[in-house]
Amino acid sequence: MGEAVTCAALARSYSRRCPECDFSWAISVGNAINLVAAAPTRLRMAFSASGEQLARTPTVLPWAAVSYLWHLADVLRICAERFWALSHDPEAAIVAYDSEQLAEARGYAQQSTAAGLWALERATGDWLAAAATVHVGDPYRHPEFGQLTVADVLRMIAHEVEHHARDIQRCLNGG
Repeated sequence: MGEAVTCAALARSYSRRCPECDFSWAISVGNAINLVAAAPTRLRMAFSASGEQLARTPTVLPWAAVSYLWHLADVLRICAERFWALSHDPEAAIVAYDSEQLAEARGYAQQSTAAGLWALERATGDWLAAAATVHVGDPYRHPEFGQLTVADVLRMIAHEVEHHARDIQRCLNGG
C-alpha cells in the first residue's frame, strides 16, 4: 500500500511514530513479534463483532475489511517464505511483488472472511517459525527498500499488522 516507502524510512530511525496508526518504530523486537503473534486473535475478535456483509462494505479507505485481512495473510506468508530462504538459501534473491496486483489476482474483496481468518492464523504460525530461524542482526536485502536487517523487517511487519488492524477496525466501524 502507499505508506510502505515512508514506513521503511521510519523503520530506520526508530525514534518516530507512524502518523496514521501511531505505531512506534522504537518497539523492541520481542514486542514486535508478540504484536504479530496476537494478530489472529485480535482480528478474529474484530470480525466476530461484525457481520459478513459489513466486512465487505466499501469505506473511504482503498479496501474493505476482508481485503485488508487477506492482504495481511499474504504479507505474513510472503515474509515467512523470505525469512526461510534467508535462513536456508541465503544466496537466493528476495523478489519484489506488487500488493495491488496480488489483491486483484487473488480477488481479496470476494474472498471468505472465515477462510481469511484461517489463512491469517496459519500464515502467522509460519511467520513465527520462520522468524525463529533468522537472527535480528542478519542483513536483509529488501527488493524495494535496500539494505535492512532482520530486526528492521520484524518491525516493518509489526507495523503492517498494526496499521492494517487499524484499517480493518475503521472499515468495520463504518469508515
